[in-house]
Amino acid sequence: MLNGLIIIGIILWLYLLSVLNRANLIGFHFWVGSVGLFAIMAFISRAVSTL
Repeated sequence: MLNGLIIIGIILWLYLLSVLNRANLIGFHFWVGSVGLFAIMAFISRAVSTL
């Protein structure tokens, strides 16, 4: 269901969120988190709906 590219993308997204959190960039942390979560949920829902 989840292929390797989505899993690698999730890992990179989480790493980017941790870097932004350590840099105290609250606005960028919010936007990257929101857009990334939207993209991840869109890919996962597309994969589930094609079953």
